[in-house]
Amino acid sequence: MSTLRILVTHGWLRGNLGDFLITYELLKNLRELVPGLEICLMSIPGIKKIKERRLALDLLDDFIEGDSQDCRPDFFKNFHMIINAPGGGLQDPGDKRAPAILRDAQVCAENGLRHAMGSHSFHPAFDLDPLRHSLVIAREPRSGNLLKGLSIPHVESADLSFLHDYASYPDKGPSHKDLLFLRFDLVRKVEFHENSLIIDGQAMPCRRETLVLTSSDEERDYPKLKMIQKKFNLPYVQCETLGDLMTLIRSSETVISDRYHPIIFAKAYQKPFRFLLRPGSLRDQGLLDLFSGHSFNQIQALAKAGVSALADGLLKNT
Repeated sequence: MSTLRILVTHGWLRGNLGDFLITYELLKNLRELVPGLEICLMSIPGIKKIKERRLALDLLDDFIEGDSQDCRPDFFKNFHMIINAPGGGLQDPGDKRAPAILRDAQVCAENGLRHAMGSHSFHPAFDLDPLRHSLVIAREPRSGNLLKGLSIPHVESADLSFLHDYASYPDKGPSHKDLLFLRFDLVRKVEFHENSLIIDGQAMPCRRETLVLTSSDEERDYPKLKMIQKKFNLPYVQCETLGDLMTLIRSSETVISDRYHPIIFAKAYQKPFRFLLRPGSLRDQGLLDLFSGHSFNQIQALAKAGVSALADGLLKNT
């Protein structure tokens, strides 16, 4: 193989705008850093086709929409590097993608193939030993500390969404609205008491008349949000595109979210936020650690260092 070719596995182009964005930034930045690179992306079959999907597909030489568990070593050998798409898989206990992701790393190690984790968080519930021979990009310091304790080499980085051009979206001025993002499988109870919003026992100041429900993953979140919307007679704003989402956040007053990427977007636009952390999540606490210890520009530099390490690893010894 004279032309450098990579396979990006376990993609998630099925309606989550945050996951779409980090995949897009991975592809775009690798294209810029490795001229002539050929990229094949394997994505889990989609539920809803997000409108920006074409932006990612235009950066590809080949696209496979199918079950990543069907991959075999003889297929992997067609590529110079296998890169697990940035995002989830090993950050929450019980994720069904985890066995296949770890198996890929093991298969690559056993067959002398290069394997990388493209920008991830990790959880101590998983046996991460198969990653010892992989190029691991840790997207926040808590996961980095976990890997360090396990003596697994890694590159300290940040989520690839920090590389996005946030200034490209219009500022329509303040709407004086408080945005509420709630993931479909996390929230159990929402209440109001005077000027407080109470979510699963966590109370926070919030005026009911300014609260707007929305989502960065509507296909999965809205059935849950619809019940909350009906119960409290709250408005819901649909975000079909990144532009919809960014403009909404940019014009908001505050952001309340248990979803990861809306918090990053709020930080990008210097909006006050309340992050509803998952108990025991290194990813969530690690993001707050990044915010407390670095400027936004410094975090962007960390994210760039991560994707640059992927490019360097690909170019090494080729």
